[in-house]
Order: sequence, then C-alpha cells, then structure tokens
Amino acid sequence: MPAPDLTEAYTWLGVSVFAGIALGPAAGGALIDHGGPGVALRASVGAGALVAGLPLLRRHRLAAR
Repeated sequence: MPAPDLTEAYTWLGVSVFAGIALGPAAGGALIDHGGPGVALRASVGAGALVAGLPLLRRHRLAAR
C-alpha cells in the first residue's frame, strides 16, 4: 500500500467492519422473523463466502504496482 493511501485504506476497513456490525443483526433478525433461523444461518454463511471470494474475483486489480 502506498503511504499516501494508507489512511484511506484503514478508513474503508473500519467503515466496512462497523457497517457489518450495525446492519448484520438487523438483517439477521428480519430473516429469522420471516424464514426462521435456518434461513438466517444460510444467509450469513453465503455472505461470508461472498466476502471471502471477492478478492479472488478481483485479484487482477490487487496486483502489486
């Protein structure tokens, strides 16, 4: 990470973490209310797989410069 972009990178990381902490329980509660705990569990596993897979899909943009 180039030094001038380091602060922005950490800021985006913090925003992502806190957005997940804020929105995750609300979304999970709504899923439990409408479909039951199994639906919420599958949605959380799917969201985790999506987030883990995004760097693989976009690895050409992550190449060292």
